[in-house]
Amino acid sequence: ILNVFLEVIGVGSGAARVEVLLPDYPGALAPVVRVIGDLGVNIVSVFSPRAQDGARVLIFRLATRELEPVLTALAREGIEVVSAEEAGD
Repeated sequence: ILNVFLEVIGVGSGAARVEVLLPDYPGALAPVVRVIGDLGVNIVSVFSPRAQDGARVLIFRLATRELEPVLTALAREGIEVVSAEEAGD
């Protein structure tokens, strides 16, 4: 069961990890997906482990080795990045 769970959330996929904090309301995810898609980056998985005070933490696994353009574009849109980790080799 653990292996299936890890596969579903993209652990071990070699994808970069970006954690964002979004307001917890319908449509809040759309700008993040648009920004990532506009950069031509594939979203490997999205996982939302918890909510806090009207906000939701989302963890994206992205098929890119260059996170800086993604982080810059998210910041430009006012999307709060909580943490980011480059893809492992």
